[in-house]
Amino acid sequence: MSGKPFRVYFVRHGESKANALHVFSNTGVKHPLTVAGIEQAKALANRLSPEKISAVFSSPLLRATQTAEIKASYIV
Repeated sequence: MSGKPFRVYFVRHGESKANALHVFSNTGVKHPLTVAGIEQAKALANRLSPEKISAVFSSPLLRATQTAEIKASYIV
């Protein structure tokens, strides 16, 4: 650590098919983001784009990695 202050952002994944189906999905079946979830992730990425984000971390669940990949694509 450089001793400089930094921020950590915790964000939730976009809407997944499991959310839309009102089912619990944590292991096994992979539920991708819905079209709305992709748009939510893009909106989040756009909102955070002015911030100096140097790393994006995610759980291994499909919906989380999809959200993280969208956010990471906005890092300049």
